[in-house]
Amino acid sequence: MSFQIAFDPVPDNLSVLIGNIAVALGQLEYVLDLAFKREKSLPLLAGIKSAEEMISRPELCRHIASIRAVRVMDQNSEAPTEHALSQVLNVNERRNAVIHACWAWHDKALRYKSPRSDTRRPADKRELIALRQDIEVVRDNLNRIAER
Repeated sequence: MSFQIAFDPVPDNLSVLIGNIAVALGQLEYVLDLAFKREKSLPLLAGIKSAEEMISRPELCRHIASIRAVRVMDQNSEAPTEHALSQVLNVNERRNAVIHACWAWHDKALRYKSPRSDTRRPADKRELIALRQDIEVVRDNLNRIAER
């Protein structure tokens, strides 16, 4: 079974969709940094810098959840934040599967293989659009929750 890797294997329309996913997740990461800043009651630049120093997005999500739990001390109030943070982790994993994938041609169809999978998946525009939209929904939801 051959998996041909070409210099530019992704058609322009798919490149734009993949780029849109990267942009949407960048915006989500910024909202996540702002959520951390808000929970810690830090000035903007100090909060963003402190959030960016976290090793990973999962680590940042854990910190936000633990800070909020201490600050709020009410499980019903914490539940929306915990749900939003789990959504962040979900879309981050899905984004990583696309962005860090090996994109190549196989049997005249563009496919990708994510770093954590042995499966070659077909490039599906609808799936990529849905991922971008899901990231945007998570971004907006987290922003609303963090402003409370």
